[in-house]
Amino acid sequence: MGFKNINTEKASVNFINNARGDKIKTQKRDKKILVCFTQDEYDRIKESALQIGMGVNQYIRYKLFI
Repeated sequence: MGFKNINTEKASVNFINNARGDKIKTQKRDKKILVCFTQDEYDRIKESALQIGMGVNQYIRYKLFI
């Protein structure tokens, strides 16, 4: 019995697509977490999200799970 080989490139692409909300039609995101940011923090997050082509919510979800 061995470990399953995982294609890391494909796994990371799938992870990014899931963070963006792609292929989530079977799962409903119904759990919420309230997080507060200062205006400076929010501006930094928004700028980082725009640089990689994501929305703020998608970017935060992406950063949480990498």
